[in-house]
Amino acid sequence: MKLDKILNLNNPGNKASYRSSLSESLNLYKKKVNKTSIEVKLKNEDIKAKKNLSKYNETKDSYLECLKRYLNEDLYIDPTKAMERLRKEVGLEVSITLVQLTLTKLREELGPEVIDLDEFDIRNSQFSDRSKLKDIHLACLRKCIEEDRFIGPTEAWNRLRTETGIDIANSTVQKALFKLRKEMSPEQNSQESSGSEFSSKITGSYYRSKLKDSHIDRLREYLKKDSLLRPNEAMDQLRRDTGLIVSISTVYRALSNIREEIHTKHANESSSTIKTKKPVGRPRKQGPRPELRRKNLKENRYIKTAKMIKKYQDETSLEKNSKTTHRNLKRSINKMSSESARLSSSAAKRREISNLIKIKESHIQCLKKYLKQDISIGTTEAMNRLHAETGLAICPNTARTALIKSRRELDAECGSSDSSSVKSKQSRTRAKLNDSHMQCLKKYLEEDRYIMPTRARERLQEDTGLNVSVTPVRSALINLRKNIYQYYNDPSIPASESLVNRNWYFGYNLQDSHIEFLGKCLSKNHFIGPNEARKKLKQEMGLEANVRAVKTALKRIRGKMYPNRFKPYSSAPKVQHKCYKLKEDHITCLKRYLSDNSSISPAEAKKKLRQETGHESSLTLVNIALKKLRKK
Repeated sequence: MKLDKILNLNNPGNKASYRSSLSESLNLYKKKVNKTSIEVKLKNEDIKAKKNLSKYNETKDSYLECLKRYLNEDLYIDPTKAMERLRKEVGLEVSITLVQLTLTKLREELGPEVIDLDEFDIRNSQFSDRSKLKDIHLACLRKCIEEDRFIGPTEAWNRLRTETGIDIANSTVQKALFKLRKEMSPEQNSQESSGSEFSSKITGSYYRSKLKDSHIDRLREYLKKDSLLRPNEAMDQLRRDTGLIVSISTVYRALSNIREEIHTKHANESSSTIKTKKPVGRPRKQGPRPELRRKNLKENRYIKTAKMIKKYQDETSLEKNSKTTHRNLKRSINKMSSESARLSSSAAKRREISNLIKIKESHIQCLKKYLKQDISIGTTEAMNRLHAETGLAICPNTARTALIKSRRELDAECGSSDSSSVKSKQSRTRAKLNDSHMQCLKKYLEEDRYIMPTRARERLQEDTGLNVSVTPVRSALINLRKNIYQYYNDPSIPASESLVNRNWYFGYNLQDSHIEFLGKCLSKNHFIGPNEARKKLKQEMGLEANVRAVKTALKRIRGKMYPNRFKPYSSAPKVQHKCYKLKEDHITCLKRYLSDNSSISPAEAKKKLRQETGHESSLTLVNIALKKLRKK
């Protein structure tokens, strides 16, 4: 049969049917294998799930049993500590949130007593469990509190570290001190809870303070002596008596609490006791310090705060705050000023009359004589001359009043004359400049139109010996320039005075030859500057002219040569004058660069120009020049 089948395979039809039957059998076999593997896998998963479920139930039971045991041992156990114990004992990794929720539910199951527990007690219990403080450390802290109930945490921490060698945080010592104070004084705590407000305030106020019981007693003594004692005074007395250095805010709080304590104890005994915690508007104590301030202010009204503090320390051997001293010093100055301003007008008038009584008719004549010599004479000079001639000693205010009255009398005597001539005469005489001085100034202006007031004053002093300030000389020069300008610009002036017009137009130092030379320089180089023109004038003509005069002359010559191009008040010249530093040879070089390369950049042109001519110009000027040359 097998042989027949093999022989029949040579037939193509038989071969195809054999292949199809073979593939069907293979598919059926695969389905059977997959079905059996799925069944086996499901059975394995069921077994594994059952094992995990049993293991989870066992773990859950052990987990809850462990937490219950922990709560039986310590009702206030911390979730972190419980989680660590679970990891060590059972090997179970559980989140701290789950442990905390489980502990809360277990506490609820234990009963309402546990539910009503104060969270503060739980935190304190957790703190005591986690703390490094042992019985020996707590005993040391108790001893510190017995010695000083208001000991601070820093001082207790230092003593604890010195005596026991423990190194813990300052906050731990602070919490331990708070707990120990509650344990050691239950009676006071009950009083605080029953309604004694002062005890709680004074405990909170002194809790972190440097003030001990002895310091509080001394403050009470100070208040008994002076119920209106100020904090800075109490601080100074406390420093003198005990050597304690403490801030003024601490003393202020302590005084406020002690005053309130006294008020609560003696409220029904006397109506004159302190009724408020902060007495408002109580009078300031006028002790030795205000007197010391007044004394120093009388010696020196403009005394500085630092100097006042130094004097206060030298006399009282006490330190003083700079802000407080400055504030008190300012108040004392204002008070003294107001006291001095309270003088009545009648008293001031009597004092003025008494001063004026000293001035006789002879003194008035002397003052008039001084005013005729110099009507702008000062008060001090007149007072000194009057004292030297007559021996009269008066105050400056009296001398000033007498001078004003004498001037008015002199003006009334000269009232019949022409007012304009009087005014011009007064302006000249008050400036100490007479006609000869004005002629000298005119001569200086003709020599140099731009002469400065300082130089004119020096020359005037050399020529005439007049010692005068710069201000009247400056005013006189301004008036002279204004008069000359108005005169020479008047169209009614005859043409014979064209030379004077030319001098005023171009300057008195520049002659016709100089102006012609400047015109030639401008025709050669239109962009020549005033410094270069001034150097050429000095080299070729021997004239040392002012730069400002040369600049003005060049400007006016340019305006005459190119009247349409240079308009005095247009904004166009500002753009056109930017190329003044580029001379004709520089422009020629730039033209050559453009003929060689029409697209040359300003930076390259500037570099070539510096190499060939040594001229250092800005990139902006070169760029403007290139743009203009390209347009042409």
